[in-house]
Amino acid sequence: MVTVPRPQLQRDIAADEREHSHGGPAWTAGVYQSTPGSKGTGLTHSELPGRSGWIGWTAAMPVDVERIGDEDLTVFTASGELTFAEQMGVLRAFYEDHPTRKVIWDFSRITGRRISREQLLEILSYTREQSGRRDGGRTALVAASELDFGLARMVAILAEGQQLPWQLQAFKDLATARAWIDEPPA
Repeated sequence: MVTVPRPQLQRDIAADEREHSHGGPAWTAGVYQSTPGSKGTGLTHSELPGRSGWIGWTAAMPVDVERIGDEDLTVFTASGELTFAEQMGVLRAFYEDHPTRKVIWDFSRITGRRISREQLLEILSYTREQSGRRDGGRTALVAASELDFGLARMVAILAEGQQLPWQLQAFKDLATARAWIDEPPA
């Protein structure tokens, strides 16, 4: 386990809050790599022995991130209330690191408010800017409730209009999403 010092993180939180002023804490996760044994409190990540790169990062936020390197897959599991700034922080960290071709966003345990249409469009705009980093990839959105599944389908339709170089699809359960992610490209 590696502990990442907080000063840079807090500067980024303040900048993100000024930019998006959503009223809650914003966390940029996984960006700040440090060496084992460093002092401080803040984000943590784990590394698999004998492998380089991040396999996951956590912060005081409702997103757990697991990177399965040998499958070229990252699984984001959201729980509780997920703010726009938190989601953008996780996305930035993902794209600033070495993004995997396959991604699953599991929203089946989120509660509270959802992001606005404008914020959703900003997320899609950001991912479009990063599009060259995941050519031929796939993203699965998992949503358990009918409302969230409808929103996930809307995201998939909007993403199709953005002409992203990866496929995006909505699912009601993780097992079906995982089966689709693991299918060979057509």
